[in-house]
This record gives sequence, C-alpha cells and structure tokens, in this order.
Amino acid sequence: MGYSLAKNRAASATSLRLYVEGLDCAEEINLIKKTLAHQPGIKELKFFLVTREVEVYFDPEKIQEKEIISGINKLGLKAEPVEERGEVGRKKAEDIGHRNRRLLVLTAIAGALTLLGIFLAWLGMKEEISLAIYLLAILMGGTHIARKGLAAARHLSLDMNFLMTIAVVGAAFIGEWVEAAAVVFLFSLAHLLENYSLDRARRAIHSLMDLATQKALVRRKGQEIEVDVATIQLGEQVIVRPGEKIPLDGVVRNGRSEVNQAPITGESMPVLKQPGDKVFAGSINQRGSLEIQVTHLS
Repeated sequence: MGYSLAKNRAASATSLRLYVEGLDCAEEINLIKKTLAHQPGIKELKFFLVTREVEVYFDPEKIQEKEIISGINKLGLKAEPVEERGEVGRKKAEDIGHRNRRLLVLTAIAGALTLLGIFLAWLGMKEEISLAIYLLAILMGGTHIARKGLAAARHLSLDMNFLMTIAVVGAAFIGEWVEAAAVVFLFSLAHLLENYSLDRARRAIHSLMDLATQKALVRRKGQEIEVDVATIQLGEQVIVRPGEKIPLDGVVRNGRSEVNQAPITGESMPVLKQPGDKVFAGSINQRGSLEIQVTHLS
C-alpha cells in the first residue's frame, strides 16, 4: 500500500528512504505531509504503509537529510535511514512484534480494569474506588493515544487520536468515568487489531522477498554471464538451471521442465512448463533447464 505526494520533482533530486517507527495509519501519513511537504527543497514524498517507509526526494542544496529526519522525529515518530534488507528487516519485524505485544498487554489491562470498576460499582463499593480503577484503566490504554493526539495538535492536525483524547477528557470531566474508560479500551483494541492486520501483510511481503534470488544467469551478446537481478532489463533472456529459483516473472522461450509454484500459488504438485508458458519469480525449477524472457521486473 503506497501513497505519493509530488510537486515538480527535478531529475537531479536526491532520494532518501526512511523507516519510520510508529507509521501505522493515514493519520501519521497526513501529519508527515503537513510537516514536510511545504518545506523548501522537498520535491516529492512517497509513503509505504505496509513496510513503514517513506521515500523523500529533495534538493540537497536547500534541505539536508538530518533536517528531514529531525522534522519527522518531532512528530513523536522515529525515523532512520533504511539500510540493507535481511537482518535489519528481520530486526524491525521483531521490534514491531514487541510493540504489539506491549499494546496487547496494556489493552487487556485497560479492559480488565474497566470491567472490575463496573463490577465493584454494581456491588455497591465506594465510588472513589471505582473512579480510581477507571482512571488507571484510562492511563493504561490511553497514554499512547493521547501522545499521538497531542503531537498532531501541535502541528494543527486534529486527527482521530486527538479527537478521541478530547472525548475521553470530556467524558471524565462530566463524571462519565465508565464511558471514558470504555472508549479508551475500545479505541485501543481497534488500534491493536489494525496493527496486527498490517503486520500480517508485512510478514507476507517479507516471506515473498525471502523467496527472491539475488543473482541470475543472463544471456548477453551470445555469452552467459551472472549478474545481479536488480540490473536485469525487460526482454532479457534468463537461464534457470535445475534446482534454481526463477528470479523474475517471464515467459519460457526454450527448454522444458516442471516448476514448483507452491510458494507462490499454493499448488501442491509441480507444473510442467514449456515454450510459451508463463513462470513466476520465486518458484523453483525442477529437472530441466529453462530459458526465460523477462516480462516483469521486481
């Protein structure tokens, strides 16, 4: 899932790709847009919500990388340049999982405390006891919501987090503590479910990236040479030997072999491929050699 905001991007613009911790939904995207889009030197912003990344095209003579990163960090987010994939990507996935587990615990505690407060009030316990429990539930489940809401308000962006914070404060102010605690719990639960949904998509993307091979054998000027997959052009002929992964989507031009497409399509049995048949990147060639014309780049 990607979003783009472009001005007149010059061909000479410098590109900076950032991993942004806390980039979970459209509210954060709008906040970053409002902060960066009108700064001198910013040419274009591209957002990749599933991978929590932002690509910034800018004029280095008017704005520096550290200023861009600092501007995002002031929003209560944490930006850092994207390094090479692999171990770094897995570490990010582990960090995201840790934050989600923390949010799960806080949400569960907020829900349990809300139910406890309701139960004690039903038993006729002192009102002060129930109020203290509701307040604790609000603090447990609502701190991260209020933090994001206040960061948005400082930049004149009244997002959903800010509106929910106002609703909770207003409910508590008029004495509706049950409603305030319940709203915090339900909104925190919705945020948690949204995070888990995005994380499933992230894990699926990382799994597909792990299937991709980094090198491929290409026929150029009558010679077979091994090159980086990223340098292969549309229409080039790729040679895939038995047991190798197919590097890019394409059409078989020469050869005949069975291909294991289970990682891509879920088919349990290998599929026979011969000239004219389509093949998919990440699938595994079996016994024969194939010469494939590339039709899609990664």
